[in-house]
Amino acid sequence: MSTIPKDGDPGELVCRCASEIEMRPVEWLWPGRVAVGAHTCIAGEPGTGKSQLSTYIAAQISMGREWPCGEGRAPKGSVLILSAEDSESNTIVPRLHAAKADLGSIHTISAVKKTHDSSRSFNLEQDIELLERKIKELGDVALVQIDPISSYLGKTNSHNNSEIRGVLEPLSAMADRTGVAILSVTHFSKSGAAIGSKPIHRFIGSIAFVGAPRMAFALVEDPEDGNRERRLLLGVKNNLAPEPQGLACKVRQTIVGDDIVTSRIDWEPEPVDITAKDALAAEADSGGLPRQEAEAFLRELLADGPKTAKQVEREAEDAGIAWRTVRRAKERVGVRTRREQAEDGQWRWVWSSPEASKMATPKSGQVGHLPGKTTPQNNEDGQDGQLSDVATLPSNDQVDLTLPECLKVENRAQANQAA
Repeated sequence: MSTIPKDGDPGELVCRCASEIEMRPVEWLWPGRVAVGAHTCIAGEPGTGKSQLSTYIAAQISMGREWPCGEGRAPKGSVLILSAEDSESNTIVPRLHAAKADLGSIHTISAVKKTHDSSRSFNLEQDIELLERKIKELGDVALVQIDPISSYLGKTNSHNNSEIRGVLEPLSAMADRTGVAILSVTHFSKSGAAIGSKPIHRFIGSIAFVGAPRMAFALVEDPEDGNRERRLLLGVKNNLAPEPQGLACKVRQTIVGDDIVTSRIDWEPEPVDITAKDALAAEADSGGLPRQEAEAFLRELLADGPKTAKQVEREAEDAGIAWRTVRRAKERVGVRTRREQAEDGQWRWVWSSPEASKMATPKSGQVGHLPGKTTPQNNEDGQDGQLSDVATLPSNDQVDLTLPECLKVENRAQANQAA
């Protein structure tokens, strides 16, 4: 039974004869991975470095640089970034600095301005036209990044296939019209972690999140790396080209600007031959997925610098990771803890990665340990009677913290008495 729209106009089909359609080859920003006018999706567990990877891709395009493992050169262009989870000033821009991006070619979208005094969050349900307008205004946009895409769905049900396609298909159509690439970031679901499950079923929410994009990739921990530092970028689906080779990388801490702790991607020079299915099966078969997830979560969270215990707990809750699991993972990761006094005089526990604990103490006026003072002890989330004071690293220049000369550390015991 047909249904006539309320306005009485059923419309008409848009139809073209195939003989009238001009063929054109696929153009690539990153051959086999990110195509012009198409949508690529990257997924992974919390803490694997998905945001650092997207930052690397943006930086390469902004500079027109070579891709790893001889995969060609990126055409130079501008990048638009939609990031719901990271601060522009203390996370996104420092990471772009670390990746040596052309900051003049990177633009962030934080909100939609409604009137002089009000604004609202951007969402793909109603703002694709505004996004297209900005792309045309800038003129040279090559890539639009959306991280995570689930934060920009408006009222769309993320588990409803038809609703998700109703949002993603107009986005893909806009990309085709404007000739920009779309790179979306999403998470893995816990329900799809069973041994033998297909990688395509690991993407959280509706199957449309991986079905609508033309290419999808998984960023996973290397199951054979005992230190859990190595990451693998592996193909999950590709509708436009043969599945590309797997790549291996690590997320490295570094210093940029005025002693700002951040992180970047370092690629290995050779590709890997493991598949996404094999890597995920090995991870599931090893057991301890919640612990591994918590360890990866801590590494990524603390990669950009120390966090208070309360901040870590809030982030863990948002990521769906049990606090007791995080505390167990803390020991395996080697997280350092210490008590610091804030400017308001309150004491609080601060967590830092093993590398970050070897870096400079906060400058005067910042939250940190007060010289000549000792901190209250005996908290189960801290290390009793132990504090670290560290030499200040040089400012203004990027410093790789993996280099020994950047790890000049002075550790001294503190008297166990109240300030």
